[in-house]
Amino acid sequence: MSGKNAMSCLRITPFWVQRSGNEESEYEDSYNFYANKVAVADGASEGVFSKLWADLLTTHLVKSDLKLGDFKNIEHFKGWVRRIQDEWKREALERCQVESLPWYVKNKLRHVGAYSTLLALEFDAYEREKLHWIALSVGDVCLFKIASGDLVLSFPISNSSEFTNFPHRLAANSSPQSTRGMCYLVRGCSIRGIL
Repeated sequence: MSGKNAMSCLRITPFWVQRSGNEESEYEDSYNFYANKVAVADGASEGVFSKLWADLLTTHLVKSDLKLGDFKNIEHFKGWVRRIQDEWKREALERCQVESLPWYVKNKLRHVGAYSTLLALEFDAYEREKLHWIALSVGDVCLFKIASGDLVLSFPISNSSEFTNFPHRLAANSSPQSTRGMCYLVRGCSIRGIL
């Protein structure tokens, strides 16, 4: 069966909340799902226009014809990131001109940019009551698979001690040369369970 049929056996319910002490308008993360893909991005608060960057990453990932397996080739992944960086720069510069932002925000745009972690899940097929999938992760956004109330898989982090204050992230403002060692892929299949 196709990926679309695989999605028909799923129920996706997104939940989100802004960081404690922040307004709802300061929510800088993003989620998106379409066809057979789901993506979540955690925009970093120390950047500028991080919500825009997170939104672009999730939207481009789920709405493109690319397969997550294509990212086994790191050059393919870097090219994908560069195209989204170009779009982020255009949109961020437009916002600076339209919104007459203070000088320090414009300075942050030039020298800091935006950062985000990324998790994507693509459902390949549903065959013989098994749902086949592939997941991609950059940073510490986690995928959990729970079956019969038990945690069966935690990807890419398997223990809370692996969390740090400085996870790998995708930068909107710099070359994606340093992506090696920070982009992980995993494949799996499920008979029953929640991802």
